[in-house]
Amino acid sequence: MAIFDKKGMLIIPNPNEKAQITGKRTLVINELYCPQGHSLLSSRANFDGYAGILFKVSGPGKQGFVALSPIIGQSCRIALEVELVSGDLMDFRCPICDTVLPVYAPCSCGGNLIALFLTKECHF
Repeated sequence: MAIFDKKGMLIIPNPNEKAQITGKRTLVINELYCPQGHSLLSSRANFDGYAGILFKVSGPGKQGFVALSPIIGQSCRIALEVELVSGDLMDFRCPICDTVLPVYAPCSCGGNLIALFLTKECHF
């Protein structure tokens, strides 16, 4: 690979072009629903140009919203109107209808794994 172009200028690789050359793909969740069929995607939080996954959360003496990145493999989150403290267990609800999100299974941390649905029919 050449370091300089024909004019003698240093070639600085563009990481976006490299991702296209290697065929690397970005997987994004573009539909996600609560059990009542409301969309959990919201433009209140933006992750690389994509609407975030928004939840209403409540815990010991506090409540607010948490937005997660819809990009698979990107573990970013934004807390809105609530301070997140490591070790606190939070309840997750739909930000529109306030429905508690269903428990899929217990987690080893003592909390619960919640179920999210890719269609409005909400089938497990």
